[in-house]
Amino acid sequence: MEKIRIGIIGGTFNPIHIGHLIIAQNAVSQYHLDRILFIPTGRSPHKDDSYIEESAHRLEMVRLAIRNNPAFYFSAMEINAPQTSYTYLTLQELSRQYPEWELYFIMGADSLDYLEKWRHPEIICSLATILVSIRDNLNIDDIRSRADTLSRRYGAKIKPIITPNVSVSSRDIRNRVRNHQPIRYLLPAEVEAYIESHNLYQEQDSRMNNEELQKIKKNLKKELDKNRYEHTLGVMYTAGCLAMAHGASLEQAQLAGLLHDCAKCVPNDKKLKICEKNNIPITEVERANPVLLHAKVGAFLAKEEYGVENEAVLHAIAVHTTGVPDMSILDKILFIADYIEPMRNKASNLSSIRKMAFADLDETLKMILSDTIHYLNGSKNDKNIDPMTRKTYEYYAGGSNE
Repeated sequence: MEKIRIGIIGGTFNPIHIGHLIIAQNAVSQYHLDRILFIPTGRSPHKDDSYIEESAHRLEMVRLAIRNNPAFYFSAMEINAPQTSYTYLTLQELSRQYPEWELYFIMGADSLDYLEKWRHPEIICSLATILVSIRDNLNIDDIRSRADTLSRRYGAKIKPIITPNVSVSSRDIRNRVRNHQPIRYLLPAEVEAYIESHNLYQEQDSRMNNEELQKIKKNLKKELDKNRYEHTLGVMYTAGCLAMAHGASLEQAQLAGLLHDCAKCVPNDKKLKICEKNNIPITEVERANPVLLHAKVGAFLAKEEYGVENEAVLHAIAVHTTGVPDMSILDKILFIADYIEPMRNKASNLSSIRKMAFADLDETLKMILSDTIHYLNGSKNDKNIDPMTRKTYEYYAGGSNE
């Protein structure tokens, strides 16, 4: 009986990215493999809670990345292994469980230089054909020389996977997330959304502890009138609840909620001066109605006076009145929390919106924006509708959100 040709690709996948997927697809195409098995690497045999949580994230990101490719599968065998995982042990276990499989172990060309330093390279070479991903910027003669040496010493069967030079790495993606740089197109959209919704790879020192929150509360109580301060606390708690319900950062949601209206009681002429002095753009609608500037000025004050450096928090504050197309999960949470917090009682559809908020953020945005647009149109103040509010409404009502 003809054996099933299985490609094995391992790695931490922290996170998985398009480079991994391109190599895997090229292996399928060039060697007519029946399937690829992605196996996230295990770490320590002493599995504490942080390890388990991290492994669960890595495994779920792999699942999301490959779910639309019928040739791609994944296994948690190394994550679940009771001992430290080594490649030779993984290949031995697969060979034992699935004798009908013909194994092809996929690695990068740089790993080929270190294969002899791995545990039992002779077992690895005996159990699997090694497919080496060769990018177009590497010296093919050096790789052939190394492959010839391994073939002589261990009987290794080494073949190339011709792969375009895709300059992307998991480390670079993690660094980009920490520095609030875009990662779109470096990994599947589902994985990008997962990283955002679970607040992965953020700097721990960006979180504020309870003592710092209490200090901000104390200062805000002096700056805001009584009703505005109570509204602020309501938004903070509501944003925190929504963050927990949707897997977002509790700390960021609370901080954004607490500071979202920090400029609300700043006099309008002062709001204008702050914007002009600090090159904060002002729309025609905002200039005619400077009260609308409290979001942009609030983001500025949150950074300059309250020491907030997290760009995601500052952005959420800046757009919490109008929204923007393609909002982040934190943007959505703050925008919605501001509308549904317990002191709000005037919106006619409020009960339904509150219920929907804990089930579907995008659908809730549509409901709020629709109500807002219709209210402003009916109030004969449609000239005072910020253009960004219309754009946000059209984006989400049109179903163009990812």
